[in-house]
Amino acid sequence: MFFNPKKAFFILIFGVLIFSSVIFISRVFSYNDTITHSSLTENIAKIYNKNSDLKLTSQEIEWLKQGSIKEDTPLRWMNHFYDPNSGNGLPGYLSSKSWAENAFFQSIEFGGNQTWQKAIDSYVDGNKKDAFLALGHVLHLIEDTTVPAHTRLDVHPLGDPYENWARDTIGYQIDFDIKLASINQLSEAFGIVAFYSNNYFLSEDTIDKNELSAKSIFNKKVGDNEFVTCIEGRDNVNRQFCLVLVEESYFRKLYFLDDSIVLSDYFSLLGPKAVSYGAGVIKLFFEEAERQKQLEKQKSWWEKVKEFLFGSISSQLPIEPGQENAPAQPAQETNPKPEPSQTKIPSEPAQSSLKAIAPENPENPAETISNPQPPEGGGIQEKISKPEIPSEITEKKFKPFAPPQSTPESPVILAAAKNTENEEEPEESVSTSTPPSQPKISIYLSDYSITSRQFTVNWHSSSTDVLTFDVERKISSGNWQNWLASTTATSTLFEVPQDKTVYYFRARPTNNVGLSGDWQEVEAPIYFYPVVINEIAWAGTGTSTKARNDEWMELYNKSDYPVNLSGWLIVEGKDSTTTVVALQGQIDAHDYYLIERTDDKTISDIIADLAKSFGGSGLSNSGESLRLVDKQNQIIDIVDCSGGWLAGSAAPDYRSMERVNPYLAFDVLGNWQSNSSSTRNGSNIDGQPINGTPRAQNSAFNLEFFYLYPAEDTTATSTKLKWTPSYINNFKEYKIVRSFDAGFNAASTTIVAATTTTNFFDESLESETTYYYKLSACDLSDYCVSSNIASTTTSEFPFSWAEPQIISEFSTSTTVYMPDIILVSDGTPAIIWGSSTSTETRYVKFSKKSSDDTWSESINISQDLGGYEMQVLGKDNRLEVLHSAWGNKEGGGIYFDVFSVRSENGVWQPPQNISQEGTNNSWAAGTIDSAMTTHIVWQGLSQSSSSPFYSKAIFYRAVDSSGLFLGMPEEIPGSINGFSPNIIVDSQNKLYVFWSGCTPPYCDEIFYSINNLDGSGWSEGQMIFDGKFESTISGRPQILLDENNQFLLAWQQRSYEIAVTKFDGLASTTEKTIFSKANKQASTPSLIVNNFKKPYVFWSHGSDTGGGIYFSWQKQNGQWQEIKTALEKSQPIMWARAVIDLNNIAHLVWGNDHLEIYYTYGKIE
Repeated sequence: MFFNPKKAFFILIFGVLIFSSVIFISRVFSYNDTITHSSLTENIAKIYNKNSDLKLTSQEIEWLKQGSIKEDTPLRWMNHFYDPNSGNGLPGYLSSKSWAENAFFQSIEFGGNQTWQKAIDSYVDGNKKDAFLALGHVLHLIEDTTVPAHTRLDVHPLGDPYENWARDTIGYQIDFDIKLASINQLSEAFGIVAFYSNNYFLSEDTIDKNELSAKSIFNKKVGDNEFVTCIEGRDNVNRQFCLVLVEESYFRKLYFLDDSIVLSDYFSLLGPKAVSYGAGVIKLFFEEAERQKQLEKQKSWWEKVKEFLFGSISSQLPIEPGQENAPAQPAQETNPKPEPSQTKIPSEPAQSSLKAIAPENPENPAETISNPQPPEGGGIQEKISKPEIPSEITEKKFKPFAPPQSTPESPVILAAAKNTENEEEPEESVSTSTPPSQPKISIYLSDYSITSRQFTVNWHSSSTDVLTFDVERKISSGNWQNWLASTTATSTLFEVPQDKTVYYFRARPTNNVGLSGDWQEVEAPIYFYPVVINEIAWAGTGTSTKARNDEWMELYNKSDYPVNLSGWLIVEGKDSTTTVVALQGQIDAHDYYLIERTDDKTISDIIADLAKSFGGSGLSNSGESLRLVDKQNQIIDIVDCSGGWLAGSAAPDYRSMERVNPYLAFDVLGNWQSNSSSTRNGSNIDGQPINGTPRAQNSAFNLEFFYLYPAEDTTATSTKLKWTPSYINNFKEYKIVRSFDAGFNAASTTIVAATTTTNFFDESLESETTYYYKLSACDLSDYCVSSNIASTTTSEFPFSWAEPQIISEFSTSTTVYMPDIILVSDGTPAIIWGSSTSTETRYVKFSKKSSDDTWSESINISQDLGGYEMQVLGKDNRLEVLHSAWGNKEGGGIYFDVFSVRSENGVWQPPQNISQEGTNNSWAAGTIDSAMTTHIVWQGLSQSSSSPFYSKAIFYRAVDSSGLFLGMPEEIPGSINGFSPNIIVDSQNKLYVFWSGCTPPYCDEIFYSINNLDGSGWSEGQMIFDGKFESTISGRPQILLDENNQFLLAWQQRSYEIAVTKFDGLASTTEKTIFSKANKQASTPSLIVNNFKKPYVFWSHGSDTGGGIYFSWQKQNGQWQEIKTALEKSQPIMWARAVIDLNNIAHLVWGNDHLEIYYTYGKIE
């Protein structure tokens, strides 16, 4: 055969790249292993039993299901592809058809030899468990050939739509009633099924738009009056189905395969094909096994002895790395021989004429997955995988593949030894001298087990000229890191830094002439807690005396690796070391280990992994605390039921206690349930069904179950949440759902965050409130599963207020009144107030707080204009004070007008008369819009009414950013007899004016008018609140916009209460909320929002004997908090005003009867 080194090098590099890439692939190559494959296999067994006299037992069906699940062990799935037209699998891997019968290449992968022939041989030898496990592996491959992506060699690292749909939509509910397919050879099943899925169906990346454009289109009915447009597909018996959806426009056509309508059609045809031919494969298995039994009987005595002797010896020869006389190894099939395209699958494919080709000096094939033995009798304590390698390479056991000898460019034979250094192309030179030999090395582990926290890495060279060693290590698929360079040591201790990780170590020698040997590698999978106590029948199995004492336990290995249980114990008691049972043997990856008390008759029809007396007096019906410990006495699992069993029952049902999710801790609430009594496995010693599932999946099993722990460290405004991980497939994120309602009513529920961690700190809570939480664990397609519900109640917020400061200068001859407060552009508070020493000497005073918590000396900003009924506005670097004033007219009499005093960048301008010397102009209010225009309203005498009663009206005027008037004062229509107005600009730059109004004989209404600022002027005033027979309105209504752009209105009622209501901006209001304090009179409230858009209302309640400032806020659930006290004094308090800064500090200002202005501040929630 012609050997091409360049091609060998290319294939090796390609193989390494493929291997590296699949490390990151989240098992997307097949139907879901634990859901779809398990359900398909169960349906296959059911159809076989229905059509055959020789029935499968429930245990045999369970073994088939376990085998079908385990076939997806990494990296076996890379060999699950088969194109029936070319005969190929993925590049560098076997086709699934070849993989099913190739014992050698299966033996060097995790999971070992699980071929068709292995199943038959095991059955003939009487080992039914191994037989049906291996047959389950083969059924998995048949099932995969019904997936178009597998037969069209379409690898989807992010998941195949058809497989994902089958998992999420069908799940465990596969139950086709179909006839068993009759086949003569295993290859026939592969050929027919693969040809069907390849030829009639599509996968996502094999859609040929040119081919689709030539196909027929039909409208598929999907509802009473709903249709979709499909490209027509027809299979081999002319059944019509939706091949892809099509959307057509004038410019192009779009095709969609990832749609439930298409995928449902696919599964309705492909699913039955998998079941029918899978059942046929089981029938063929029994026929082949019976045929081989008869052949075994016909063998001569000498043939049996010879087969035993030579087969046993050849299978047990030790093979060291680089051993020269190693047994021959078959060539790897890197590019299997193509099969001719055909429209009809022949019943018997042509026999292959390929012969096995043995390379001259093959490396040890077992070295890729096990540790070589050290010299002088040392060795590892536990092998991670022990592949079963056939005792001899014969036509009977397996047929190795090799390229045709007549082809000059045949694929290169790749040795299976684990050599991590790329092979270089040899030079074609001739030398008569003997080149120096490459030094050899072996590497192995000692004191190692899968649960080790530390172990020793050893290396040894049999070459006598070695001077130093280089040792490297890496984690999983990471890069190699230097560990020891040019060392003369031959071992080192490794302390395991993290759980659930595979560690790799490699070493190479360098001799005295500088020649380095090849790297040799060993791996050490670590899983600190790989095995759990999965099920306990603590009460026995039935009512008879023997059955009541027939206790059993089941372990489950949740790791991807077999675990050696030698030296492991199950002990009872929290502190004692009383051994219940000493374990032995091995538990395979994702497999069960059944322990029966006393003898193997506890479960009469299932073979136990271990049967022996339980220490002590067995399992007490009142509860036990059990611990599973490894041979280093490390605790692997705990089931503490010392206070009583968490589930299960004694008479009359004798139900076992089952773990729901084996990946969660024993003490997770809800992770133990009693057997359902409907899903069960096995019979007791009396032949009665057991209410349990020994050596089978628990009836309560739910991998999607996860648990939200009770909230921790809850304060007035925050709480901590944590939860167990979710093991939902293709996990994307957790959504934290919070509600005020235990039923999670939509109106009170919100998603507060999404995270990939298993904890969350929620600091957006309100005090004295009960919250309910649940989690949604979601996958990449936004399929979500919910956790349990946890609740918590927040505490009272620890409000605290600073000692009040006197802002005004105290004087017995000075009167101060009606303060207001604002935050200036740098965020510090500033206060204005009115001050007078006589009717002729009146001022508006201004003071600003300094960084040292003191106040600047007050300045007069509007002299001789006696300010009262004041409001301060601010935006950017502008402050503007609006106030009412009175004075003497030049021709005699008194005028009452409103004034504006503006400050730009700290410089105060002279006051402007807004109302232009009228009479009875007062209660000015304003707002500044986004264009820095000030809009001002006030009450004055109506120009449109001569009635003495209807004398008041609301007026409006605007001042631009430069201080120029924009028109004359105008009376707002419909505002006759209105008073105490307020104005606000909304998010759409519309003006709203609200005022108190009178309709004789009542003054108990609130009106509003709108100006769109589009030239259309003010709308006719409308009433939005009528307080007839309830209370009357007094003072100016306070306004703000909440986060939903709705208005909150607050006002003082004539009954000296504070009222709050919500207005939608159209016509409706909510029921008002009333705040009152007994025997105290409320004054005009201050309505403000904090930086979380939470509305607060502050007001003062006073009497002759004292008063206080009180407040409340609207909670997230829409309710107003009970009244809180900011301060109380033994003196009257009035005119309370407030602002809240960005740090959620509330700043308060007020006056008292001693004619002083006070200030304080405090943290609010």
